[in-house]
Amino acid sequence: VVADDSSIIAGAKQGEVFFDTQKNLLAGVPSRSTLQGKNTTLVAVMTNAKLDKPGLKRLAKMASAGLAKSIVPAFTPFDGDIVFAMSNGNQEASDLLVGALAAEVVAKVIRQSVLNVN
Repeated sequence: VVADDSSIIAGAKQGEVFFDTQKNLLAGVPSRSTLQGKNTTLVAVMTNAKLDKPGLKRLAKMASAGLAKSIVPAFTPFDGDIVFAMSNGNQEASDLLVGALAAEVVAKVIRQSVLNVN
């Protein structure tokens, strides 16, 4: 998990230092077994915005950007990173606005959650 400044705030360690998975992937260092079966992040975005099925699909896709902002790398074949979107409201709102807000909130909540672990 990375902070806004791209510094690693949680993740695999190599000794006492965080293992920079993204950097090592780009350099071809880690094997598939290094990453396999390690982590899954499930996100549920709930809103009171009145969104139809295509709007909810767009919301989930846009909120997924929050995963990619905070978990690097996200969506590897070894995890199950996914975002679900739900609406039970009748408030008129743009799915694009709600999606953009959701992406920011998802990234912030992931970062906060790892920083608040005992």
